[in-house]
Amino acid sequence: MATETPQGKGRPTPKRSEKVKRRVPVKAPQTRKEAYALARANAKDRRTKVKTAYSSGDDRVLPPRDRGPVKSYVRDYVDVRRNAGTLFLPGAVVILICYLLGGAIKAVAPLGTLLWAAMIAAIILDSSTLARSIKLAVRERYPNEPTKGLGRYGVLRALQIRKFRLPPPRVKRGDPI
Repeated sequence: MATETPQGKGRPTPKRSEKVKRRVPVKAPQTRKEAYALARANAKDRRTKVKTAYSSGDDRVLPPRDRGPVKSYVRDYVDVRRNAGTLFLPGAVVILICYLLGGAIKAVAPLGTLLWAAMIAAIILDSSTLARSIKLAVRERYPNEPTKGLGRYGVLRALQIRKFRLPPPRVKRGDPI
């Protein structure tokens, strides 16, 4: 398989002596403490770059599990609807308060148990409905793409608080996708 080469780079190849002159000297750490500090600073810098790239939602910098038009569609599909999973943390706080007040007010503790069961049932029902509807929507829009794992991917995104989802939501609730 032959590949075409470009018509030149437009400048001569630099000599090694010129490259060496342009190098910025790297100062090696003198102590173990300095080496650890440098390693921590480099790691922090790498994490910051990855996080900002990931937060931008650019498909080229996303990890393989989030890459592609199908996954993007699933994220948008989840982000435009309200999900029962996002109510889990506020519901858990209310249930905890019911249990704490249950010692003083006997009628409140059973209410907490009832709320707990209702919340878990609502999350399971909403998640299974969401998974099925994601697979149907993907089959309709992308007929030749496999749907294995897309329901789970969407449900895991739906269980996260909208504000903390990565990549961040691109659509508002109720918008058409």
